[in-house]
Amino acid sequence: MTDKKNDTIATGLQSENPQTILKSIDELLESGNVNHIPLLIDLLNTSIEDEVFTRVSSVLGQLKRQEAAEYLVDAIQNDKYHDCREALLVACWENGLNYVDYLSVFVDIMISADFMSALEAHTVITNMTGKITSEVRENEQAKINNSASEMNKEKEMLLNEVSEFLYALEDGIEPAEY
Repeated sequence: MTDKKNDTIATGLQSENPQTILKSIDELLESGNVNHIPLLIDLLNTSIEDEVFTRVSSVLGQLKRQEAAEYLVDAIQNDKYHDCREALLVACWENGLNYVDYLSVFVDIMISADFMSALEAHTVITNMTGKITSEVRENEQAKINNSASEMNKEKEMLLNEVSEFLYALEDGIEPAEY
């Protein structure tokens, strides 16, 4: 894609006009440029238009390029995006990208965030594939064990499920074949 086309999409995504934004999202879907993901995340965070929010959430939930995962995880960790964190977490489990390298981030969210964000992070974790080391498993389980006494019963149950799932990740989980 040309730089001019990239610039046009970026400008459109930063527009105040919801129709211009939606048109730019359509153009982005045709080009598939992951460098526009931060602009989409900003839209998710600042949009007051339901249609724009819904459309951006849908696009983020359909990402298929693995390099997009880093953008989402960075935003999830950034307090600037606290108000849309739950939508970002939903996008992570919807898009099916591999987040195993970011396991610690999702465990931390489960421990520190509200129940709904913890539930979404739980879903991301329990849908992970790949393999973790015994050291990673032990570190994450220690965090979970150290925080368990401070949790309400619902979050404690979610954390216990993740703690058990970590053994499966240590053994290695292959993606489902369709």
